[in-house]
Amino acid sequence: AATATAPARELLGLEPRPTAVFAANDATALETMAVAQSLGLGVPDDLSFVGYGDYPAATQITPQITTIRVPGEKMGAAALQLLTERIQNRDTDAFPYRRLLIYAPIIERQSLRRI
Repeated sequence: AATATAPARELLGLEPRPTAVFAANDATALETMAVAQSLGLGVPDDLSFVGYGDYPAATQITPQITTIRVPGEKMGAAALQLLTERIQNRDTDAFPYRRLLIYAPIIERQSLRRI
């Protein structure tokens, strides 16, 4: 996540400054939040954060980061099912495109300001 420092400084230097950040993952959210705090911004009063992944580190800081929990076990099971079906039907030229939706809950913590 150390690579997020420069982009975070650029983002937080914009005028008008964003009021919220939805990071690609919790590590990036953590790094960006550290930059925000080093600039004197309050979380969540000045800037809200949402991460992705529900990494343990998201709960080991103050304020704890709101995140999207990745349902890894469900994703793996779905991938295995699709792979198994593909292997069993390998003689078939047309393997239909399928869209799978897997629920990924938002875990609301202290990094969001209610508006």
